[in-house]
Amino acid sequence: MMKRLFAALAAATLLSSAAAAQDTVKIGLILPMTGQQASTGKQIDAAVKLYVAEKGNMVAGKKIEVILKDDTGVPDVAKRLAQELVVNDKVSFLAGFGLTPIALAVAHNANSTTKTSPYDMSSPNASVPAKLATIAT
Repeated sequence: MMKRLFAALAAATLLSSAAAAQDTVKIGLILPMTGQQASTGKQIDAAVKLYVAEKGNMVAGKKIEVILKDDTGVPDVAKRLAQELVVNDKVSFLAGFGLTPIALAVAHNANSTTKTSPYDMSSPNASVPAKLATIAT
């Protein structure tokens, strides 16, 4: 599952004009690290860390930086965190979303926070289409 997530993000990195201009590509990872769904978030976070430990943090000659945020399993918190990741941290991709309602809440913001194109979103766990941002418009 995580291999597919990173492969998809790597491919999107190569195709994204915003990411192509950067030496470091930032990925915002929004997960429930506390609250009732914390076990889901911790498992996904552990998988990301394991992947980086085994494969490294370079894709196509670019350093990948993962910024983890705890959404506490609350859609409104995830929405705010996604906005902060895009505006303040300048992430190129949003990923994670341990719960479907959280993924859908963030998808509504994904198009509105960008100036040029929708942000790519990927979820290894939520039951939603791979390109969430397209359904939010």
